[in-house]
Amino acid sequence: MLSGGRTRLTVLLASLGLLLWLLLSAKSSELGSNHSANIPQTKSKVNQIQAQQPLNNTSKLDPKNLRLTHSECLHHFPSLFAPITKTTQFYKTHGGVDYTDITRIYSLLRGPSNHPAFQVHVAIIANKLYIKEYRPSHPNINRALLILDHLNRIISVSPQPLSDVEFVINISDQGGEELAGPVFSLAREVGNNVAWLMPDFGFNAWPEVGVLSYDVLRDQVEDIEARVKAGSVTKEDKLFWRGAPMHFAERKEALELATNAWADIKELRWSCLSTPEKPECKGLTDHKTIPNHCLYKYLLQTEGYTYSGRFKYLLTCNSINIIRVPPPFKKNLPTTMESLLKNVTLQKLVRDNSWTLLRNRYLTPSATACYWRHLINEYASVMNFKASLNLVRTDSDSPRVGAAGTGKAAPYESFVVMQKVDWNLN
Repeated sequence: MLSGGRTRLTVLLASLGLLLWLLLSAKSSELGSNHSANIPQTKSKVNQIQAQQPLNNTSKLDPKNLRLTHSECLHHFPSLFAPITKTTQFYKTHGGVDYTDITRIYSLLRGPSNHPAFQVHVAIIANKLYIKEYRPSHPNINRALLILDHLNRIISVSPQPLSDVEFVINISDQGGEELAGPVFSLAREVGNNVAWLMPDFGFNAWPEVGVLSYDVLRDQVEDIEARVKAGSVTKEDKLFWRGAPMHFAERKEALELATNAWADIKELRWSCLSTPEKPECKGLTDHKTIPNHCLYKYLLQTEGYTYSGRFKYLLTCNSINIIRVPPPFKKNLPTTMESLLKNVTLQKLVRDNSWTLLRNRYLTPSATACYWRHLINEYASVMNFKASLNLVRTDSDSPRVGAAGTGKAAPYESFVVMQKVDWNLN
């Protein structure tokens, strides 16, 4: 994946909050005694890079194992938990999380559409997930359902008791604003110390864009890479990208370079996929599935609003990933590509490092489960209240009905069918 040199103002590697930090400022404990960095850094041309040895990962890890103990999680993923530690330390020095911090969020609205500051209020008690509030007005509410499904599976197979907690979740791209307080978020702006970064919904699935299951996607990619290794499939020796330019400079500049022999870069308009016959859709429907991205040697990662939903998917491919293109992007992308195409040793080094450290380690279902459980326990360590199934009254004159008239939160199994918290017996 080749990426532009611009730094985002929002830090969003929420989905495993460490990823860019891990890639771009590798720690010596991850690399072994003989290596000073895991991903080569560019100056002006790729062939100026001092190549290093591939990363070694001697630990045996089942990437699908969701039952790792806390000590096993720390062993396999020592760099995974930095965002959690930072937020925990902030709350320890600022009085912790009070129940009033949670109830106050109920009255907050955010953004021009006045969406609630959260979409779900959950409680985890005795290793069981309950839903205390559900606000489905957000246009991407499926994200909340995917997060809850994922979280429920991770909780249900935990090999150790989890701390009892309750927290609220915001599913917006920009995450919970600092004003909102201790919200579990997909993103947070630089300087926001109060939001808790959580893994994004795409580690479960993203059906709207064709990722029906993250586990299945990983299996599909592994099959493609095995066929490449066996020689029955050959990867295109090109830089690949599909997407909408919107107002992002690097995307527009990349499209201007699409005529180069090393480029397979095209605009994609999602709304045209169902109506390709329309004149305005001509040339805008060349869609490729994520597994088919892996049939290219080089993958371009461009800037977005906050975090990148596709980034983790591209990193499941055994393709060229992090090679920073120094600014100005349009001028230096061609020289970077021309140098990279000639440097077979560097190509293999970067692919192998990414495949070992990211695809088969930090981006595994095992890692996500470890992150979630550590997040829950650390959040609990700064809670100043006891988690309960009692519902927050949104109207002081109207008592809550609760799940099946109980006045209490809905167990996940009932919520997933009813998709609401309050209902009476029929």
